[in-house]
Amino acid sequence: QIPEIKSAYKKESDGITLSIDGIRVEFNCDNKTGYIKQINYTIINQGSSELSPKIEVRTYKEWDYNVRAEPPQKLLKPEDIKMSIGVNEWVMKSSHVIIIFTGEEKTLRLELFDTANDENLVTATMPLDFNSYR
Repeated sequence: QIPEIKSAYKKESDGITLSIDGIRVEFNCDNKTGYIKQINYTIINQGSSELSPKIEVRTYKEWDYNVRAEPPQKLLKPEDIKMSIGVNEWVMKSSHVIIIFTGEEKTLRLELFDTANDENLVTATMPLDFNSYR
C-alpha cells in the first residue's frame, strides 16, 4: 500500500511524488557552520512508466542561474536509491550525505530525474532553519 506522506515538503508532478521527510545536521564548535549528514525522503511512482531515479541535492541562499549552473552538492544515483521504481511502487530512504553549510543557506532542494532520459520529474524544497536543529 502506498504510504501517506505527512511531510509538508512534498511535490507531485504527473503522478510522481517526491517528499523531503527530514534531515540530520551536525554543527561545528562555532555552533553556526556544520554539515547536513543525512536526508530522509520518499519517492512514489504513480506515473505511467517505471523510473530509474537520480536526485540532485543543493542548498542555497537564493535560487538563481549561478546556483543552477553549479554542480549539485550531492548526487544520489540509482544504486544509492533504488535501481528502478515501477508504476505504483515507492521507496523511502535515508541517504547519508556530507553537505557543508555556513548558516547562510535558506533552502534545501531535491530534484528528481529519470536517468533513462535525464528528464527532471519533480522538485521538492524545504526551508532551512538551522536554529531549530541546535
